[in-house]
Amino acid sequence: MESIYNYIGTYVAGVISSHLWEKFIHRLTILRFTVSSVPIGISAENPAFGKVEIKHNNQSVNNLYFTTVRILNETSRDISNVEIEIGCDSQGIILVSQAMNLTSTKYIYFTDKYSKMLTDNKPDDSLSVLRFRDYSIPVLNRGHIIEISMLIDSVVRTQPMITVGCDHLGV
Repeated sequence: MESIYNYIGTYVAGVISSHLWEKFIHRLTILRFTVSSVPIGISAENPAFGKVEIKHNNQSVNNLYFTTVRILNETSRDISNVEIEIGCDSQGIILVSQAMNLTSTKYIYFTDKYSKMLTDNKPDDSLSVLRFRDYSIPVLNRGHIIEISMLIDSVVRTQPMITVGCDHLGV
């Protein structure tokens, strides 16, 4: 009789543990991301090779990098209305950026707040506007990949430091 109570107790403890574990696992959604930067060109002056100047839209730039941020939803949950913040360190300026859902081939656009800030401020007036981007992702289904491509001008000859943030509840 005692062994039956042990089996029942073990079964009940297992059910409770399983339920609590499921609650714990599904309380947060972790989105994985990768950042990669490739140098495109470096402006420099060298006595042996002469002056090398890199331009973007006829404007001289220091050190040009092509940077890609990939955000992957490897969870078992679909997420809606996600806002992603991309930031660049104080040594860099994001010249241009574009975001796309690679799985559905749909473009991702700036948040309304960021778009308004761009129209209210001329980019030359505020360096902080040029150091970050806010994107609004209407739906991020499981298995989807978001890719954000950027051209970054860096004052120093090191790879730009990129930060990725999300203030969505549970992410």
